[in-house]
Amino acid sequence: MKKTKIKLFEAFAGIGSQYYALKRFKNIEVEVSGISEWDIKALNAYRAVHYPDIKDELIDPKIARKELESKDFSNDGVTKYDLNKLSDNQIVKLYNTDKIVKNYGSVQNLSKNLIKGNHKKVNIFVYSFPCQDLATGGKGLGMKKGSGTRSGLLWELENYLNQLNKLNITPDILLLENVRTIYSPTHRKDLNQWLDFLRSIGYNQNIELLLNALDYGLPQNRNRAFIISVNKRLVVDGNKLKSSIYDSKTPIDKVNINDFVKIGYDAAEEKEAWLNRTPSREEMWRINKKNLRLNPYLGTITCNLDRSNNAGMFKYRNSYRLLTMREAFSLMGFSTEVYMELKRLDYSYRQLNKLIGNSIAINVLEVIFKNILKFVSF
Repeated sequence: MKKTKIKLFEAFAGIGSQYYALKRFKNIEVEVSGISEWDIKALNAYRAVHYPDIKDELIDPKIARKELESKDFSNDGVTKYDLNKLSDNQIVKLYNTDKIVKNYGSVQNLSKNLIKGNHKKVNIFVYSFPCQDLATGGKGLGMKKGSGTRSGLLWELENYLNQLNKLNITPDILLLENVRTIYSPTHRKDLNQWLDFLRSIGYNQNIELLLNALDYGLPQNRNRAFIISVNKRLVVDGNKLKSSIYDSKTPIDKVNINDFVKIGYDAAEEKEAWLNRTPSREEMWRINKKNLRLNPYLGTITCNLDRSNNAGMFKYRNSYRLLTMREAFSLMGFSTEVYMELKRLDYSYRQLNKLIGNSIAINVLEVIFKNILKFVSF
């Protein structure tokens, strides 16, 4: 059977959840045209997940530094990092990783690197921009255009998409993902302004979805907003597409939490998730304690599980523990093999927690892509 060829671009790429989900389909051939990411740890993780066997090429460190000058990078995902602090070996490693994953740099670099990258039209452009200023656990700074907030980085894509429109190479489909509060009255005006912009460049259908991982085969209460924007050159029945996605749910009684959380399976990994007993954590335990016989699902996996409201806590020796990272990756739909590849990076529990908390539930993405492929002819 002839495979459908899909060209993908991932903005705010993280570890590449969308690419991972698309690769699961045997009837399609996925080509990543490029990604946009500035977090060095995320870039290393993206490479480990998707290109673990590609070796570094030899290059003069001075040339590598010169090649990386046009891009911004971060060592913590928040602030710009001075690449002069990296050794020659580290620069060569970053250069190779950046090249292998086809990184265009941060979203603020996208427009200026457009011509340099010889960008061509892609079928699916995905963007999961920072949620910190929209989430209920954040400071509520919002995503207003020109605000300078992390969630406001969404608007860095405006100029880039405008340029693609002028070149007549806008993507066929755009897929937005973020926290559900993006639909709240507080943020609706800014969201509508963004959707108005998309309509102005030809995306006349913007299908708003609210999908919970709990409804799609993962025992995690993770409710997220998704918006599928369809280019006007495509003939798509948006209502049928939306209904089909909602009709693809998996009953929760068909999902066994014991397939995801396994008490006592690995002492070393459980120890990494173990918490000292303190007054504040005693309160955390009171709020989040779970019994796998009584609780068929867990809460949302965030980028910091060691907080007052977390996905769940379990008895461990004379204290309690959080989810192990193997369990967290499983609850997001990733395989054990992916976790093991990332473990080789020697990242700490908190660093892995940040990566997986910022990713997207694979099962939900699979349902979205399955239905896009069902109703859209590329």
